[in-house]
Amino acid sequence: MSSEGEVVGWVAHDFGLRLSSLVAVPHGADRQAQVWRGTCDDGSSFAVKLSTGGSAAGLLVTQHLAGTGVPGVPEPLTATDGRPWSERPGGRLSVMTWIAGDRAADVDPTLAQWTDLGRVLAAVHAAPVPAELAAVLRSEDLWHGELVDDARPLAEQWPAAAQALATVIDGVVQQADRLSRRTFRLVLCHADPHRGNLLVRGDQVWLIDWDDAVLAPRECDLMFGRVGLPFFGPADTEQRTAFDAGYGITDAALDPELLAFYACRRALEDITDWTRQALDVRLPARDREQALAIVRDLLSPSGLVGLAAERAVQVSAG
Repeated sequence: MSSEGEVVGWVAHDFGLRLSSLVAVPHGADRQAQVWRGTCDDGSSFAVKLSTGGSAAGLLVTQHLAGTGVPGVPEPLTATDGRPWSERPGGRLSVMTWIAGDRAADVDPTLAQWTDLGRVLAAVHAAPVPAELAAVLRSEDLWHGELVDDARPLAEQWPAAAQALATVIDGVVQQADRLSRRTFRLVLCHADPHRGNLLVRGDQVWLIDWDDAVLAPRECDLMFGRVGLPFFGPADTEQRTAFDAGYGITDAALDPELLAFYACRRALEDITDWTRQALDVRLPARDREQALAIVRDLLSPSGLVGLAAERAVQVSAG
């Protein structure tokens, strides 16, 4: 873990920005990243992030989207070498203007804010992707093999959740097999637009943390507003109607098999990742207890695993 003094020096050298203070931001589940709020003497604030995982593609995406006028996407500052990041021994360093808003995970977004999120995602999905950006972005390949291998032991060990987990696992395998025979229009997707990655201010939302950006069918993002979980996105009819008005879409225009696939795959990603953290004795006890609570929530009757299983059954029956 890098010291605050080191980071302040790196920001000054790499971005020409002199910070007078640096305060850690505790939010986020990414164990491969550190985030701070840096402030200058004139009162201006910046989000400073040091990441040891993933790739820099998300920063190129946000630079491109903000540069072409897509709303609700914070633009990263350019380092002295011309890139929207710099490389340091502690990882990849990026800086962007601090958005003075509330985390949507901590408040109840208004209908106007859900509508604005719809507008933001519609603009993201409609954005042209230049060849140089497409070259560094991963494209959807219906990946699922490792997730399935990791999740099967969970289904065998937890009898109460075995049926739902087995349904989700089978759903991912079967849907991926069917979907692999079809072709889809790929658009630029955030891939993780839940409320933890939204900032709200007035009637506007800002979509942050683009580390998982991908070229994929739009259902990759829109699943979050269809699965029915309050943390994921609009969870009731009124909220969904507001979002749909902003995006300009209806249920009839979406592919139910893709929605089911992404719900099931996300369920497997979450259950395997949080279970690993709950069992990782190297982590502090508080972190493991929090991870275990999330696992219990995922496996509860109203949790993501059960909701994803319901979608898998519906698609199979339809």
